[in-house]
Amino acid sequence: MVSDLRAEVGHSLVGGQGTNMEDTLKYQLKRTQAELYRQHDWPSLMISETVEVPAGTRHLPEFPNIDKEQINRLWCRQGSEWYIIGYGINPLEYSLYDPDNNVTGFPIQKYAYDELNSALEIWPLPSIDTKVMAEGQILLPPLVDDSDTSLLDGTLVVLFAAAHILARQRDEDAGVVLQKAQAYLTSLLKNQ
Repeated sequence: MVSDLRAEVGHSLVGGQGTNMEDTLKYQLKRTQAELYRQHDWPSLMISETVEVPAGTRHLPEFPNIDKEQINRLWCRQGSEWYIIGYGINPLEYSLYDPDNNVTGFPIQKYAYDELNSALEIWPLPSIDTKVMAEGQILLPPLVDDSDTSLLDGTLVVLFAAAHILARQRDEDAGVVLQKAQAYLTSLLKNQ
């Protein structure tokens, strides 16, 4: 991807030239992939994953492969059936089943993101062991090593990174590359 980005911004592809820019180009690719990942829903990256939730648990265990900030829906298993867990816990609900006093109930009905603990809080605390299934976007692996591959389409990441670099350099091609990137994004999202 670094070679593609070099070509897109007009840098030399001759070995040894432009190596002082390599770390900057890698950073731009990493940042661009992360921004595109967060800005859009990617149906092709949606997965489901289930975790065991012991009775009395206030915060869900981590879903190993799902980004907790990209969860679209949670379900609670009751017997052989799955029920959707709603988002948002309000003070009235806390007064009905107060987790601070270990008041339990079942099934789990609500969840919310707990900023203080950086975790998903569930309500009420389950009175029995159960399972919770999440649907969301797969975790974004970082682009760190040369052998790492982009989770998103490589051309998309390169075009947006190139548009950013060219705009920063006040290159007249920045607008054209940005239009190409946006058209490519529109095409990808349409075909998912």
